Amino acid sequence: MSERQMAAEFEGEGMSGYRLSQLWRFPVKSLRGARFERLALGARGPEGDREWMIVDADGRFVTQRQLPRMALIDARLESGRLVLAGPGREPLVV
Repeated sequence: MSERQMAAEFEGEGMSGYRLSQLWRFPVKSLRGARFERLALGARGPEGDREWMIVDADGRFVTQRQLPRMALIDARLESGRLVLAGPGREPLVV
């Protein structure tokens, strides 16, 4: 979708006057994301955004509210693979 088409769509939905100032993608919910100049959009938002989550041993979703140090873990997509990295740790490629 072109910028002009997107602007027309927003105006058609009563969103004129709004301006998109930053694009962020968070591959893993509750982990650190990255800022981008451009992102491909899918039906549910930026492609690759929040497609993964951390769960505990019982399969329940874990958040930064429970484990604030999750904010220190960098999550990024490289060549179709998820890469996790934290302070003092070797990157983990999934």
